[in-house]
Amino acid sequence: MSFDSGKFAGSLRKHLFREHLGLLWSNEDISVKDIVRKSFYHDIWRERSKVNTVIFEDVFNCIPTNKVVNFQMLKQYQNETPLCSTNPSLAQKMIKNVQGHLVDFPLNFLCNESLKPAANTVEGIMPTSLWT
Repeated sequence: MSFDSGKFAGSLRKHLFREHLGLLWSNEDISVKDIVRKSFYHDIWRERSKVNTVIFEDVFNCIPTNKVVNFQMLKQYQNETPLCSTNPSLAQKMIKNVQGHLVDFPLNFLCNESLKPAANTVEGIMPTSLWT
């Protein structure tokens, strides 16, 4: 299935997709002609995002991350020395494998913690709609 678009809008959209995927300066032959396909989203877009996320987390111990779901895990994760500090040459080699600008958004970061303000604070007296 293909959707028509204006010449400028279509070319801009394809250029931006190629940029986000890291295809502007690479020799990879990935077509961005039919970007509305589910297979494009799952097999190319999401896969690229997943690979980049793993590299950044392995090299820099990024926070927020889905690897941390509670405060105890956060403390342990923060105490780990990132690869970029322990082995900079390996970290540089790994970073060269990042393609484009895509990374996964960590939706499960601190998902097992209640982040509501305490009831006996000024913030806790306010309606919860202010914090959600």
